[in-house]
Amino acid sequence: LTYVPEGYEIIDQAEQNDSYWVEFENSSGELIAYTVWVISDSAGYLLDTEFVSIEYVTVRDQKIQIGYKEDGMICCSWQEDGSMYFLDATGLEKEEVIQMIRGIE
Repeated sequence: LTYVPEGYEIIDQAEQNDSYWVEFENSSGELIAYTVWVISDSAGYLLDTEFVSIEYVTVRDQKIQIGYKEDGMICCSWQEDGSMYFLDATGLEKEEVIQMIRGIE
């Protein structure tokens, strides 16, 4: 991620086998979680589908699913270059989450 909103600090980060994740938190307890999984034939994936509403946007030529949860969490997921990407956030507006996605290298 080349962009993280001001005030967020890394609270957890790990790389394991074919996955990577990092979690950020601000002083208000709002969270951002970013996860990447390399897609393989033997791996199983559990996708969250309990959304109040879902929309699709195109960012960096990728179709991004944005799910909105009842508690205000925004959950983004997409497939790119043989990997699944997930970006979940509380306390952020959709535009700021999209700005984060634009900054993924």
